[in-house]
Amino acid sequence: MELNILRIFVTTLIYTLLKYSSVIHAVLVSPSNNFTHFVLEQPEYLVDKSLMIKELLQDENSIVSIIRPPRWGKNFNLDMIRTFLQIEVDSEGVALPEDQKIHRKLFSGGELQSSDGEVKNLQPLKISNVSDAMEHQGKYPVIWVDLCYTKYCSYPEMEDCLKNVVDGVFESHAYLRRYSEAGNQSISDNDLVKEKLRRYFAKNITREDLLDSLRFASELLFKHFNQKVFILVNDYDTPFILRMIIPKQSPEYLNVSSLLRELFCRTFNDNPYLRKAIFTGSLPLTEAHSHVTSNLNNFTEYTLLDGPFSEFYGFTQNEVDDLMNRTKSLTDRQEIKDLYKGYNHGRHIVYNPWSVLDHIILKENAFPYWSSVAPSPACVEKQLSTDTWLKPIRDLFMGFGIISAIDPSVDYLNCSTSTSLLSLLLYFGYLNPVAEVYPNDKPTYKLIIPNREIKEFYAKKINDRVKNKLFVVVADIYNCMRFLPINLMEGFKTNFQNTIFGIEKFYQIKQSELELCHNDLMLMLIDSVSLKYEFQFQTFPSANETVAFLEPKVDHIRNIIFIGFKVTENVENLTSEANATLQHVKSLKYDIKHGNYSKFHLVKIGIALSRVHSNVQYDVEILD
Repeated sequence: MELNILRIFVTTLIYTLLKYSSVIHAVLVSPSNNFTHFVLEQPEYLVDKSLMIKELLQDENSIVSIIRPPRWGKNFNLDMIRTFLQIEVDSEGVALPEDQKIHRKLFSGGELQSSDGEVKNLQPLKISNVSDAMEHQGKYPVIWVDLCYTKYCSYPEMEDCLKNVVDGVFESHAYLRRYSEAGNQSISDNDLVKEKLRRYFAKNITREDLLDSLRFASELLFKHFNQKVFILVNDYDTPFILRMIIPKQSPEYLNVSSLLRELFCRTFNDNPYLRKAIFTGSLPLTEAHSHVTSNLNNFTEYTLLDGPFSEFYGFTQNEVDDLMNRTKSLTDRQEIKDLYKGYNHGRHIVYNPWSVLDHIILKENAFPYWSSVAPSPACVEKQLSTDTWLKPIRDLFMGFGIISAIDPSVDYLNCSTSTSLLSLLLYFGYLNPVAEVYPNDKPTYKLIIPNREIKEFYAKKINDRVKNKLFVVVADIYNCMRFLPINLMEGFKTNFQNTIFGIEKFYQIKQSELELCHNDLMLMLIDSVSLKYEFQFQTFPSANETVAFLEPKVDHIRNIIFIGFKVTENVENLTSEANATLQHVKSLKYDIKHGNYSKFHLVKIGIALSRVHSNVQYDVEILD
């Protein structure tokens, strides 16, 4: 037992260190969210999403909310919009002469100097060909409201966080300070207004000042530039993570909701100085936080289930092909597709942008870059570790999918129902909606795993359960499968049966849980060769059997494998049960995807399991 504990500790430590170092490396080299820096310093990795600006300018709603998973380009796209729209000014708030402006060249192309002094010849972006849109370039004052750092544990801390955000707004328009001077009457001769403005720049504002801050700033900017204002709100939903700490109906939380509702209503409703407001976040704003947004006028929201803006978050196939051509990436394109594509967002099937860029920039082997650093709500992790979710996770992993309605009112603590949990997983990028069905006249979707990166997320849930429940050494489980790709069937049979026999925890498992544990162990076993094989599953409840079909996806693998397995209480008849499973496997027909397998080995395996006992029967033939 002590030796097993040591082996598990060493294996886990090595895996954690390797994974941790890779994640840190990925975070450090990932492209900047600063649009200007990206275009000047990393243009070879730029995927042009500038036509989003055209779509936003044409959208007739005065308040727009765009909902996408974390680290899917929301911050970057919003900064691109800010860079396109905002007026470039000097320290006095005077618009720069044309020859000193740089923002237009970022979109229309031309020569600009990078941070290291090198002169870059920038290529024009797609928006430069849209004359109607280019007329808006550099014409508006912009207020940037970044809520991604508003993290707190109490209402007073939340208020302080928002005050810091407001401080940043006024500091970014420091030239407004002069209107607080006693002799300056160009905007207002009201001493109370001047005193109020002095409080903002002195960072000594009251709660009332906080609530009025963004509307007040938009009024000042309108009067300064004689032009209506764009207000961009990044990561609107970060403040609502408070629900993970404070109960929803507590006075503290109600105070936070009241504060945000009043701030938003004063800022956005009937504001004559506002041209347009754009929100971004990970969860729907309309329903999830209706207590905050219910009074907002002319408001619309676009989630990943909607068509508008779907091509601007995530990379399309053409964009990935172009990116790999420009960077001369040697990565296998089918591998990139298997790993990171598969999201049906609106009208498009897209790749995860974070993982694609990290993979290409790092020039390293396949790695779940996004899922290793992307957040998932604590309530999700807690629920997925419960017994209730064993079967749904297994169904997802095996490719069967789950039929579910999607709850637009889901929030960070609402995981009490399967619908709410699946909705959170969808909005956070861990599920993919592939089809709409309407069993009860309600919009309902079939949800599946989008790609191999996310499949590893669910595989880890299964593997963790096996390790924690059975106290197994991962290396021993994986070692069984190394014999199959090279057709050493006796080696597989001997190692498998010895490994199962060595799992002492099987003696302590309740009979009612035994089948689930054996099935999870088999899924863990099959997942260990996911880099070499694609696999499909089929279940046969009447025979209590599951069959996995493994088709090779790398050139040096020369066999196709069928593995059927079942759990039985009849230890004496394990051999006959394994033979019966083998005969059933031999009777099945599968469509083979990838063409000619002439001279390949066709391996068919039947496995019967009963606690620590198992029997393996197999048959091998060579395909014509």
